[in-house]
Amino acid sequence: MRRRTLPAATALAVLFSSVALVATGAGSAAADSGGFLPLKSTGDIVVDGSHQLVFISDPTAGQVVVTNYASAVVGTVGSLPGVRGLELSADSGTVYAARTPSTRGTPAAATSPTSRSRPTART
Repeated sequence: MRRRTLPAATALAVLFSSVALVATGAGSAAADSGGFLPLKSTGDIVVDGSHQLVFISDPTAGQVVVTNYASAVVGTVGSLPGVRGLELSADSGTVYAARTPSTRGTPAAATSPTSRSRPTART
């Protein structure tokens, strides 16, 4: 699996800055009013534009944290030890999670914690 960490992080930064410019205009800069995300580490980031969700893998905690565009946590998908790479399906219905080689033998699948119309996460 190819690593897309830098391009994904760049895309996320552009996305959040664009949303900030549209929401606040080109006037004064807005301070960060959000708190910290419940992450011990980061592996990969996937942005789902259809549902306005951001999926962040946390290999240390074995979870995928799901946030909205305002950085509010809308749920987590746990029991994914060593989760690193993330991939969103073409129809935005499924998020696939790749795990490190030492944990591949442990099958796990979980639905997105948000709603049935949102993507599911599978390894």
